[in-house]
Amino acid sequence: MWELGEVRDMDVLTCLDKDKRDYLARKVISQFGKMAKYELPRMYGSRLLVARRIKVNASALEVEEDFHEVRKRIRESRFLLESLGQYSSTLREISRTLGDMRDVYLYSVKCLKVERKVDWEKVDELRRKALEEIKRKLYLAGFT
Repeated sequence: MWELGEVRDMDVLTCLDKDKRDYLARKVISQFGKMAKYELPRMYGSRLLVARRIKVNASALEVEEDFHEVRKRIRESRFLLESLGQYSSTLREISRTLGDMRDVYLYSVKCLKVERKVDWEKVDELRRKALEEIKRKLYLAGFT
């Protein structure tokens, strides 16, 4: 449901087409009822599957060069770690900072019509910190 992200961007940026925002919001809401009937079964070894996904994200983070993908993998890893009982205020803060950076970038480009570059030095610093935290939390959860 990529539309939900676009609705969120329109809410935050405030300069985007309100009619399109309302249309997308109604479209997303109409899909909620369909999704309610799906239930994910509990699986033997599901913790292992979650840990594997976190490790895939960590490996990809080592080499990822796309800002959106870096942000997405850190955020997903945070949520997956929380599902293993490993809450991380560090990953939460990194996710929030990357989200704020994205909002500033989008506002500049979409609202102000100003070309803006991503601060890759800052992104790399946050990525390194996130990788350390992800590895530490996996270890604490019993996965090495």
